[in-house]
Amino acid sequence: VGWRRPSTAGRRGEPRALACAAQSPRTRRPGATGGMRPFIRALAALPVIHQYHAWSHPEPARSASARDSGGGGGGSWFKSGGKDRASGGDRGGSGTTTIGYVTDIEGNKEFFDEYVRISRVLERRAGAIHLRDGCEFVFGGDVCDKGDGDLYVIRELVSLKERYPDRVHLILGNRDVNKIRWAHELDAPGAKKYRGAPTGKCVSWWADAQAPDASRADRMRWMLHHTMGSAETFELRRQELTRERGPAGAKRAPAGPTDEEVVDSFLQSVDACGAMREFIKLGQIGAVLGDCLFVHGAVSEGCMGKVPPACGTVPARDKSGGHFTDAPGGLVGWIAALNAFAAAEVTSWLAFPKGDPACARPWAEEGGYGGRGGEGLVQYGMGAIPAEPERAAETGKRVSKTLYNPTVIYATWFDHGQPAFPPKRVVDYIREAGVTTVLTGHQPIGDTPVVMLAGAPGGRAGDARANDLVIVAADTSYSNNVRWLDVPGGPPARGPASLDPDKLPAVHTKPDGKPSQVRPGGGNRGVCVLEVVAEMDNRVRFSRDTTVAPRASGPVQPTRVSVHGVLSDGRSYAYTLPVRPTPGAAPNSPGAGVDPFVGRVLDGGWLLPAPVAGP
Repeated sequence: VGWRRPSTAGRRGEPRALACAAQSPRTRRPGATGGMRPFIRALAALPVIHQYHAWSHPEPARSASARDSGGGGGGSWFKSGGKDRASGGDRGGSGTTTIGYVTDIEGNKEFFDEYVRISRVLERRAGAIHLRDGCEFVFGGDVCDKGDGDLYVIRELVSLKERYPDRVHLILGNRDVNKIRWAHELDAPGAKKYRGAPTGKCVSWWADAQAPDASRADRMRWMLHHTMGSAETFELRRQELTRERGPAGAKRAPAGPTDEEVVDSFLQSVDACGAMREFIKLGQIGAVLGDCLFVHGAVSEGCMGKVPPACGTVPARDKSGGHFTDAPGGLVGWIAALNAFAAAEVTSWLAFPKGDPACARPWAEEGGYGGRGGEGLVQYGMGAIPAEPERAAETGKRVSKTLYNPTVIYATWFDHGQPAFPPKRVVDYIREAGVTTVLTGHQPIGDTPVVMLAGAPGGRAGDARANDLVIVAADTSYSNNVRWLDVPGGPPARGPASLDPDKLPAVHTKPDGKPSQVRPGGGNRGVCVLEVVAEMDNRVRFSRDTTVAPRASGPVQPTRVSVHGVLSDGRSYAYTLPVRPTPGAAPNSPGAGVDPFVGRVLDGGWLLPAPVAGP
């Protein structure tokens, strides 16, 4: 993956401790090659190295609210963003809005509960989760698949959205929209049959994937393993259903759910009033809140401004890739158009829950846009458009020829596992809309968010344009694979003994007997948890909403984006990022409690993701 030890020469003016220093995208592992399979494999188990450096630099002062929350050094928070916040509940009524963000929960109940516990915007009262007054909450997508709490997490998020419809925002991830396929391919009677051959480069991840027709349970296991990257999900759902039935009695344990009952649980979740169905109905592809943009993947040159064809506007399952349109109105108009596309696709899905009735085969064997039943939304959540799926079905061989799919759901900020700063054209497109910060998930890396200060080449420290755009990629769903190196003056080494993803310890076995790094219950996360918080002046937050008139006076305050959480070794941290002020706003400088190093690329190509207290 290309991690290495940075040079420490001449660094006495930098923070006294660094966490997970990532190699610059300009330096790659010798012999690294492209290709979807190795790329996905590397990112799925990306190891991150922590190493301590005892430089003489005083620990930054911490505010009272940061101390109370257990935050580490290097950042401060507005007092109004703390646990005791009690501002007005009406939108725009107070001076600021606090926006909390978390992403890629992936069914991990323990992670979600811990997030609620540390959150500055959510709180649990009388057994229910509530949104604090003057706050908003954004979930960044990928709600299920990797833990034994899929239904629990989905129900909690749907409940929040239904109770706070204007202040809770659910972003759709690829692991969310692909659940539309369940009823297409499993619901009986009328379930479409596979041709009995591998599905090629449409949705299958392995060349030898053979779709079974023995039973619904066998087909569901095959779908989860080979087409959704979720080999453990079937048994994790069984565990969740067992837990929901209650503890074992004094005389006998309750009978565990049968295979058919587990399949029924998946199908019921996308049936009328099902939890997953409601989540997708309430979700959106993107959200622009004031000067912050929220999407699941990333904004790339290929996908920015591009809107996919809606069902009925092109022939069903069109795979030409030539019917995307350019959205008017810049970034804000583009996000609105993507959300309108998603809404139209969901409406079609509700009308045709088993897929396009005019197509004899399931979408998974063909792919493409234009079909009814929500097929276009499923395709928009994929990394590529299959170019020759028919040949794959006829020959029984995997076909590698695909077309680029310009999707913001599956796009990434990373290149061969390394952070890759976006080109100036992308930065300008986002900044022209008045957006200063982009918050995303999708690509797991380490146990703390990857922060990039884009705008100037490499975002180097000291460059006046380095904070034109702040990018926060906050998917830490493989945080338990972080390795801490044993160095003089530092703590003992811990974590996986090997840096080779293929040699990481297997803590579970997939249904096919192959090792997996994901333990039932969500052991891939460990103790790591985090929250990204944006403190936003209401005159910025509601600048595009003519129905809200914020009551505020004085200079417009800059948005303060902060991160707080717990690393994989149990140590707390917190910092505030140097976001460029909205025009007319007061400056947001390091002297105001902003960390001057996080997100910067230092000499030698090292990117600093978080300050932590010394060992």
